[in-house]
Amino acid sequence: MTKQQSLDLVELVRKLQPEALINSRIGNGVGDFSTLGDHSLSLINHPRLWETIDTTNDSWGFAWHDKNWKSSKEIAHRLISTVARGGNYMLNVGPDKNGELPSIPTKNLRTTGRWLKDHGQTIYGAEPSPWGRAQAWGT
Repeated sequence: MTKQQSLDLVELVRKLQPEALINSRIGNGVGDFSTLGDHSLSLINHPRLWETIDTTNDSWGFAWHDKNWKSSKEIAHRLISTVARGGNYMLNVGPDKNGELPSIPTKNLRTTGRWLKDHGQTIYGAEPSPWGRAQAWGT
């Protein structure tokens, strides 16, 4: 896309949904926030709004053959790591043709949800790490 095309799309979005945020994948440096590459975790804090996008396995959408499910512990770790770097964690789930999630990621997401219910103060309203980067001893 040309910069003008990106700007035209931003103008259309602002007209239709004035409160919408537009990510950097619109191109040409005109997004409201940065989006890292797929499945990327940042090791450093970022100076402006950013997010990482992830999936419950290795595929976007439903893929019957992809059984490499992230455990609830791994999902929580990836969430914590992203929040500690000052980012937003967007987790994509892939329902099947009937709109159902497979049982394993459903179980893992519910377990992560229970952890969040008990320990949400470590996530909700958290500030980025004062160290500015991941530490070997934890986040």
